[in-house]
Amino acid sequence: MQFLYNVRTTEGRFIKGEIEATDESQAVQILREKKYLILNLRSLKVSPFKNMFQKGVSSKDKLIFVKELSVMLQSSLPLVDALESLKEQTSNPELIQIVGELSIDIRGGKSFSESLKKFPKTFSKMFINIIAAGEKSGKLDKTLERLSIQIEKDYEIQSKVKSALMYPVIVLIALAGVLILAFVYIIPQLRTVFDDMGVELPIITRIVLGISYFITHYWWLIIIIIAGLYFLIINLIKTDSYRLFWDRFKLKIPIYGPYINKIYMARFSRNLETMVSSGLPITESLRITKDVMTNSVYGTAIDEICQDVENGVELSISLKKKKSFPPMVSQLIGIGEKSGKLDFVLASLANFYDQEVEATTRNLTAILEPVLTIIMAVGVALVAASVVMPIYGLVNAI
Repeated sequence: MQFLYNVRTTEGRFIKGEIEATDESQAVQILREKKYLILNLRSLKVSPFKNMFQKGVSSKDKLIFVKELSVMLQSSLPLVDALESLKEQTSNPELIQIVGELSIDIRGGKSFSESLKKFPKTFSKMFINIIAAGEKSGKLDKTLERLSIQIEKDYEIQSKVKSALMYPVIVLIALAGVLILAFVYIIPQLRTVFDDMGVELPIITRIVLGISYFITHYWWLIIIIIAGLYFLIINLIKTDSYRLFWDRFKLKIPIYGPYINKIYMARFSRNLETMVSSGLPITESLRITKDVMTNSVYGTAIDEICQDVENGVELSISLKKKKSFPPMVSQLIGIGEKSGKLDFVLASLANFYDQEVEATTRNLTAILEPVLTIIMAVGVALVAASVVMPIYGLVNAI
């Protein structure tokens, strides 16, 4: 929270300013620590529309925050001073507020990881647990450096997937726009022309005229159907059985299924390697890794793997029984377990799948471009043919 204060110093000077604190009592404590005599203190009212325009803390903002904090700590700068410095350098309003509250909490005696728990929407369980492990080992700077690599890799994968989807989305939106324009404005005007012609219309023209009539006269019904389907799907996804069915179905889609499997394998390997390297127990590392595996198929598999490991089964053997994990993953992890270099093997696996995702993304983009161009051309050609064919038939009749 932000507070406006009016104080008097020990030298008799009057000062006005703003201060960040979790509540009024903490604001009073901070000002008293500076030996100020508080004359007035009040909270700043936040506009109810403020959150509507806040973008939140993006992966890029978080990456820059962790990288800069790691560098500052490696330069022997105290954590509180590093956070205060980052607060001045950060441009994201929400992150400025978060860093300010972290600084206040740590100055008040809380640990860094404990302070981070106040912001679950910004900092994941994995992030907080890795920070806690770094604090316990006394190597917070190195832990932050490793964490920055993890966030950077995740950010790169997200960027590649978004860039691969950008072109198809733009093409499909353009196609939808052209078709809606034709059905709403062009085809209705041609209907009267076709009626005056008095010729029998081809089947394709009758279909197009029917679609146009339905869109222009029953647009409200289309909106209701779309909204109903949207809310139905949203509610179904909340049920465990449907979500598991849908997640399984996605993994079986040709081309797309193997592609997202590679993304999840890269995410699984990278996250598990980061936590194992930070000194977290393997079962705890697996449970935290489950949180970043948004597909319930992998989540269910990891739950079962955790149970196996707790019962004394080796990680590689348990992974071998799961069809959602490629055989190479269990084989290499088995080698890592025997050699005592599990973190190294996991890092190698993550790098391998990162490269696979990158190569597949390039190939998908190269395939989708001509396919979508053909789809767009066919869609426009069908509408054009439905208009031209009756006119051509009338010319022949004359």
